[in-house]
Amino acid sequence: VCYSSTAQNDQMIILTDPERLGVKLSQTAVRMAPQSQIRVPVEVQRGVGLSGEVRVDLVLPEHFQGVSAEPITIPANQNQGTIPVNFGENVGPFNQPITVRAQILDEDQRPVTAEAKLEVVTD
Repeated sequence: VCYSSTAQNDQMIILTDPERLGVKLSQTAVRMAPQSQIRVPVEVQRGVGLSGEVRVDLVLPEHFQGVSAEPITIPANQNQGTIPVNFGENVGPFNQPITVRAQILDEDQRPVTAEAKLEVVTD
């Protein structure tokens, strides 16, 4: 709990809870070579009230060229998966990270999302 003021009428109270869905990358940066494929291991953590499959995909900035990845689904009884990322011949520019997004539906069929950042570096 955090208090913003000692005056009762001016207080803002912040309560924090554990995340409902987490996504963790075993590596936060990858080295890219043109015309290659890398495999990015992903781990998801489901919070209370979440069960079922988790869809994990990459969200690429619009200006990235030559990068593709198919979404993966991590089954309900597993917490890990691997996303294959393909690089073409003409790739880049890599001036910002790729977002790895995990999504699951909660008990009311509302989406719950978690994200992690993946840096791409070149030689």
